[in-house]
Amino acid sequence: MENKDKKKKTILVILVIVVGFLLGIAIGFFAAHKASVKTEGGIGFTVVPENNLDNTNTEKGVTVPGITSMSVKAGSDRLVTGFYNPVENKDEYYLTFQLWAEINGKNELLYTSGLVEPGNSIYEIKLNKTLEKGTYNAVIHIQPYRMNKDLTPTNNADIKAVIKAV
Repeated sequence: MENKDKKKKTILVILVIVVGFLLGIAIGFFAAHKASVKTEGGIGFTVVPENNLDNTNTEKGVTVPGITSMSVKAGSDRLVTGFYNPVENKDEYYLTFQLWAEINGKNELLYTSGLVEPGNSIYEIKLNKTLEKGTYNAVIHIQPYRMNKDLTPTNNADIKAVIKAV
């Protein structure tokens, strides 16, 4: 009987080790994949409402993501992004995103999103054109809209970023 319990414990320990090992591999794989397409930054900020210059308005403002760098495979029109509408905007603001980049000395619009609800993300976008290998100065234009029947636009944010085509 004691030998049987010892066998069961040994099998359980081995099973836990194997599951932990497989879980570690899976996490490592996804972390490595995510790192290859990772958007850097992520520290967001709040855009103060336009009518709050004298601090009498109690509206909290719009929280927008901070995105500073994105990578794309050279020649591809698919870009993995970190565009998201923070949950802090729940019940108050939708966001839209435009991605602009300086290409051959001209600012070109590469992407425009639809409305993104709070807590939702856009993980991959289709660019209007492919990018050759290189580093491109970019601007992410974020336009918040109040969640009312008119979808009233509020103050917006332009975030300087870099696109690396590798």
